[in-house]
Amino acid sequence: MKTYKITYQEKGQIKTLVLESENIHRESLPLNILSIIPLRTKNRQLFQKRVSSSEVLALFNELNIMLQANILFNDAVDILYKNTHNPQLKEVLFSLLHALQNGQELNTALQPYEKIIGSLPLVFLKIAQDNGNLKTIMNSLVLVLKRKQHNKETLNAALRYPLVLSVALLFLTLFSFYFVIPKFEHLFLQYESNLPWATQGLLNFKYFIHHYFLYIFAGIIGVFFLLLSQYQSNHFFKYKIDKWTVLKIPLLSRVLFYTHFQLFFLCVTILLNDKYTFQTAFLNAKVLMGNNYLKAKLKVINQQIQSGKPILFAFENTKLFDDFVLRLISVGEQSNSLNITINEVEKIYSKRMEKAFKSFATNIEPIFFILISTFIVWLMLAIFMPIWNLSDAMNM
Repeated sequence: MKTYKITYQEKGQIKTLVLESENIHRESLPLNILSIIPLRTKNRQLFQKRVSSSEVLALFNELNIMLQANILFNDAVDILYKNTHNPQLKEVLFSLLHALQNGQELNTALQPYEKIIGSLPLVFLKIAQDNGNLKTIMNSLVLVLKRKQHNKETLNAALRYPLVLSVALLFLTLFSFYFVIPKFEHLFLQYESNLPWATQGLLNFKYFIHHYFLYIFAGIIGVFFLLLSQYQSNHFFKYKIDKWTVLKIPLLSRVLFYTHFQLFFLCVTILLNDKYTFQTAFLNAKVLMGNNYLKAKLKVINQQIQSGKPILFAFENTKLFDDFVLRLISVGEQSNSLNITINEVEKIYSKRMEKAFKSFATNIEPIFFILISTFIVWLMLAIFMPIWNLSDAMNM
């Protein structure tokens, strides 16, 4: 059973109604509805199936195709609503239809669904409503969503290989300690204190893993969820973690830094090409920045521009951008061609991002190869050195 808060107008007064229903689309609803907001409990949010980013992209891509084919926005949303099977996306489209029918702001109607569809559609719909160019903005939204999806898939592909190797290394370690080493342990114990260093270290490590692995594993899981809880609830902690991820992690920080700013400058470029001022484009693109540390830096840039400082000074003062990027911004500001130079900056960050992805994948492979090879060599020495010593003793 789902619970909805319905806001409607009756006899000149704004009224609210809380309704429980398995399917609100079949209920007899009041007239002049202003908004329908689903009320989700914490337990439902915890176990609720999330909508994938590819599904969100497909939804707005289909909507964009119909708009480009000159189908009215109301009709396009209605068509999608009737043909969408995902219940969460159906709720989104249902609220969008009611907003259109009752003259409500589209981004306000979709605000309760931000965790489902993300903040991008809300920002772009707000821009479209303020300026009345829904067809152009919807096309721009799809371009940004496609780039974001591409970046996400590229990052996942780059992280998949080290993740698989990490799991393989963990499995190899546990398999060796629980099934391989016990076969030889009785032979090793005959040497007592005369065991080779490799064997002594392996047996000590095996003892530690055998007796404390579950405690270590439970501790890691507990710390992970504690950090996740703090990250979601503590703004200062989230800021520190976000700063660390884009500045301090070897190999990966550059990837994340370029990914964030490539998407940011792409949004600014699209809005500048749609004839928006740099200030408007910057403010709307800033909302989309997912990293709190970088978002704080962008807020400082915006404050300095609003106070009358040159754009170059504001960007330079953050210490985030290199000389080449700053020169492009300077040229664009002085020649009043920021739409061209920001587009070049976006291309630069796109190339750097691809290069950072390749560098990450290239460097991570030998690191894990060395780790796995070292463990295998250690295991072989620990097992065979006592056997070789025993063989030498028997020959004597």
